[in-house]
Amino acid sequence: MPGPTAQEREFSRLWQAHRDELLALCTNLMGGNMVEAEDALGRAALLALEKYSRYAGELQNPKAWLKRLVFNSSIDILRERQRAQQVIAPQALEDEPHQEELKTIENPEQACLQRELGRQLQRFIEELPARLQQPVVMRLVHAREYLEIARCLKITEENARKLVQLGRMQLRKALKNYLDPEML
Repeated sequence: MPGPTAQEREFSRLWQAHRDELLALCTNLMGGNMVEAEDALGRAALLALEKYSRYAGELQNPKAWLKRLVFNSSIDILRERQRAQQVIAPQALEDEPHQEELKTIENPEQACLQRELGRQLQRFIEELPARLQQPVVMRLVHAREYLEIARCLKITEENARKLVQLGRMQLRKALKNYLDPEML
């Protein structure tokens, strides 16, 4: 069986050079759960290796490319988990006869609007500039403290607060067509 190609060896060196930093990113995105972070990192490594063969010659900043790929892959995993919980949770409630008080009666129109708003918010977060997206996700989705965000991103706490503030402002602007003005 032939050994790794030159491109695979090049990718391996690149990956190993940044692995610790990529693992820290995954760990933060996965809420500190190392098992999930390792799974996310492994999944991202396979995806990165596949894509590296196509884009290696075009990459101007391989480290940033790896971080973006790992970030996006981790977010995809979180979304999959959230969708799975949304499917499992109603079934779990239905299986428990004494859980009726936990169910809330929801207007179907309101439920549809909430789902649409959630999809739009998710899209708007994905469209934020990279420098704002990560702090916004860490703060608004994962409820991280500003100090923790600052440490993870290697910035000051003040900068973390400012980046989240700028991200929120952009999200408010993007959501203005979807929300009642009083909610903004």
